[in-house]
Amino acid sequence: IVYFSGITLAILPPEGRSTLISIARSARQAGKTVAFDPNIRPRLWASKDEMLATIAEAAGTASIVLPGFDDEAAHFGDGSIEETIARYRRSGGGDVVVKDGARGATLAIGSAQFHVPAHPAGAVVDTTSAGDSFNGGYLMRLAAGDDPENAARFASRLASSVIGHPGALITRSALGL
Repeated sequence: IVYFSGITLAILPPEGRSTLISIARSARQAGKTVAFDPNIRPRLWASKDEMLATIAEAAGTASIVLPGFDDEAAHFGDGSIEETIARYRRSGGGDVVVKDGARGATLAIGSAQFHVPAHPAGAVVDTTSAGDSFNGGYLMRLAAGDDPENAARFASRLASSVIGHPGALITRSALGL
C-alpha cells in the first residue's frame, strides 16, 4: 500500500509534489493500492487555489481516497457527503471513504455506497490522530483480507480508542482492541 496525504504534498516543494504524484500514479497503474487522505491544512499552502488543485490531482492517482467531511465542506464547499464522493470520483479517484467524526463513515466502494456508524467513544480526551488512526486501521484490515465494511468497523473502534487518550500516540495495551 502506498499512502500519502495532503500534508505530505503541502510540505514538499512543487517539483517534489509532481514527483510524488507521478510515483503514486505509476504505482496505481502497476496494480498497487494507493491511498490518499487530503488532510487539508490551508496554512501549509501558498494559496487556496494551489491547495485545491493539487489535492484534486493527487486524489486522481488514488485507488482509495480517505477525506474528512468537515475539511471537504469547509474548503471545497461540499454540501453533502455525496458531493464529496462524486467530486473525488470525477477526479479519477477509486473507492472513497468519507470520515465524518461521531457520525461515522460513508463508503463508496465500486458501485455500492453504505454507511458505517461510529463506534461509541467514552470520554473524548484528544481528537488528534483520530482520522489517521481510522486510516491506518482501515488499510491494515483491508491488507489482512477484510471486506471494506468490516475494515471500517475495526477502524472506527480503533479511532474511538485513540481519542480517549492525550496525544497522537498511545500504547498498544491502551487500545482496548
